[in-house]
Amino acid sequence: MKLHIAGFNHFDPTGRMRLRQWLEQLSATHSEPPAFVAVEWDEGLFAKVKAQRSMFRNLMEEEWPRASPGLLDELELSLGYGGDTHCEVFSGAKAIWLDQGRSDDVEPFAWERLNMYRSFLGQRGLPQDASSGLSILGQEAWERAGPPSEGDVRDRKFARLVLDEIAQSGGGWGIAIVGVNHASANPGYMRRLLEDAEQLCEVTILR
Repeated sequence: MKLHIAGFNHFDPTGRMRLRQWLEQLSATHSEPPAFVAVEWDEGLFAKVKAQRSMFRNLMEEEWPRASPGLLDELELSLGYGGDTHCEVFSGAKAIWLDQGRSDDVEPFAWERLNMYRSFLGQRGLPQDASSGLSILGQEAWERAGPPSEGDVRDRKFARLVLDEIAQSGGGWGIAIVGVNHASANPGYMRRLLEDAEQLCEVTILR
């Protein structure tokens, strides 16, 4: 089985569009859907975050009343987008929740993202134009991202879950959508662990 890995920045709102385009390209080059799509979320936590999208939009409308509806649409959908963008292209694919069992407090998720974007913008404010606004936020997200160092216990869990699913699937191809560091070839990260286990991986960094 060939595993297609997308490495993305959780805080880059332009990443959702890139992820969707990448998924559409995979769909166009495969006659069958993927055997599974592995995502970096706990299913229950993701459901709670997704439910905050409308609140996130309300917060942004209060913070930036002149922002265009198109810009707010993209920012709203970007909240937790690594967990469900694949459903727009592969709606029936089996989901593997790589972080299942994680117990983070996600109640302030929307507020924290708003505060993060405030810090990205500084004194500039959010441009009305959707393209400019998304570009500024995306660039800041990548500039503030730390370089990969070495993987940890979560990467070992991710790799084990993916390898177990591949062993059970009996063929075809699969997808993993993870934060960019997990897609790094540095020691200990999920991608490196999979390749060390002789799993064929094709990695795309969505930047």
